[in-house]
Amino acid sequence: MLIHINAVNVNDECNANCLLRISEGTCDSIGQDFTAPGYEDAWSNGENYYTLDEVGVSRNAFVTNNGYGYDENVGKVISLTDSTGAVWACSMLMPNSMEPNTISASIGLYPNYQGELRPSGTVTVTFNYDDTLKLQYNIHGLEGNCDGCGIHIHAGISCETHEQVLGHGWNAGFVRDLWK
Repeated sequence: MLIHINAVNVNDECNANCLLRISEGTCDSIGQDFTAPGYEDAWSNGENYYTLDEVGVSRNAFVTNNGYGYDENVGKVISLTDSTGAVWACSMLMPNSMEPNTISASIGLYPNYQGELRPSGTVTVTFNYDDTLKLQYNIHGLEGNCDGCGIHIHAGISCETHEQVLGHGWNAGFVRDLWK
């Protein structure tokens, strides 16, 4: 499964010692790590660490396999620990009530773009249960038959300025830049 962390107000000492876990129980009483019999413990194999940037924001992703699929992980506890091992964030994994595993964005002009194109439309990304994704778009105002044009997911959190868009978004620890 692909796990993506987007957290703010993270302990400023979080480095390779801060962990994410999926467990049995509740946030009031976290139980055993949730891993299927016969599988390596997905939560202590060194792949579930998260880090943060200089302002205390953690935007990380990693791939792991606890031996269970979507249905079995729904209702389990997901928790984040700080560098001392103390749990600082916890929630139950619940299905998205709108469109499960799907996010979308309205497309407009890129910051500071001065050309003649006026794109508008929607991009939708669906994260499949087999760790793949489906990218769909309906965009008008593009250059026709463009060779070398592209559509990318970026690491930024805003399209207000070029600096906030940041570079291509992907987990370099597990895959190459998919957007090149």
